[in-house]
Amino acid sequence: MAFQLENLEILARGGEADLYILDENRILRVLRKEDPHALEREKAVMPLLDEACVSVPRIYEYTEVEGNQAEVMERIKGETMLEFMLSHPFSLKRKVREFAKIHQQILFLHGGKPLPSIQEKLAAFEEQSGKVEGEIFDFVMQIARGLPSGDSICHGDFHPGNILMNERAPYVIDWSGVHTGSALSDIAHTYVLMTHAPQTPGQDARSYRKVRFFAHRIAKLYLRDMEKWEWFDWEEFRRWKIVMTLLRVYDGLPSEKEERKQELRKAYAAFSWGLRS
Repeated sequence: MAFQLENLEILARGGEADLYILDENRILRVLRKEDPHALEREKAVMPLLDEACVSVPRIYEYTEVEGNQAEVMERIKGETMLEFMLSHPFSLKRKVREFAKIHQQILFLHGGKPLPSIQEKLAAFEEQSGKVEGEIFDFVMQIARGLPSGDSICHGDFHPGNILMNERAPYVIDWSGVHTGSALSDIAHTYVLMTHAPQTPGQDARSYRKVRFFAHRIAKLYLRDMEKWEWFDWEEFRRWKIVMTLLRVYDGLPSEKEERKQELRKAYAAFSWGLRS
């Protein structure tokens, strides 16, 4: 089926895709990133999520719209968990606890052989030189090579804005970045993403300031819940945090990249100072 975007009402603009209303029960999700395998990864993980009773919107059709990958999917009516958190600050701790439990439920899943590993994602950056200084890139990749691989299912973009709250269940959306890896790598990615929340396309400055303020608080509460896992390792988490900061430089939104580079420079400077002292 051919879709003309100028004839459709836009529902929302996310970090990776735009959502358009088709009718009461369906939306069209059009990916903005040039990643030919994004929807293939979604297809691969869906059976695992269904088996584990992780609620996701139903996909009716995979297609292409104006040269971009797209999918026709179930329209889940309800607000995002982030929107709820912003409008109900006194419920923040409770909702963050729920948010953390959903992430744990996903990270308990293992396998996903058709999915790329976190190491494969990082290795692909070597072909895109110049985004950070060479010595910093080598420093981060050396850290990454010393970290455990793991085979947990990692969402790759897990944050409260990617959870739709419905009367039936919380629905986790935007699976195009899914991969396998250490559970701590995805926890670190979520933490990095929320401590320096990027400005999404179409988001006005006032809304962004509010989101950024609350996202930092959410990140702290989230980590407090995740560190209760008996296998949580602080040293591994700190190392993954540096690696995930590099990932955001390559895969993140334009609004966050300079800030991420500054964080990497600080980490590298601290490392270099440690060698000299």
